[in-house]
Amino acid sequence: MLNSIQYDRKKFTLATGQTDYSVSTNIAELFDNIKVARQVVIKSDVTITFKFNNDDLPSFEIVVSSSVDESPFQLPRDFLDVTDIFITNASGSTANLDIMLV
Repeated sequence: MLNSIQYDRKKFTLATGQTDYSVSTNIAELFDNIKVARQVVIKSDVTITFKFNNDDLPSFEIVVSSSVDESPFQLPRDFLDVTDIFITNASGSTANLDIMLV
């Protein structure tokens, strides 16, 4: 029998101007099956920055423009135990996000 893999996935929008938006607080169902994620995939259609676990840590960035598209961002498996994601959207547009936690 194969091991059962637990995951959560959620698509949502984030208005421009949001700073350090806590995903675990505001999109709680994303952390229903996964309390501590071992792998994270974040897709965005605009440039965003994000931090894992603590909003005081340095940011990662997904750049999305007419010449560059770094989406999706994939955190390597077992790189970090993720309990929250803090997203900042200063793009000037609403971000369409798709996040999967494993």
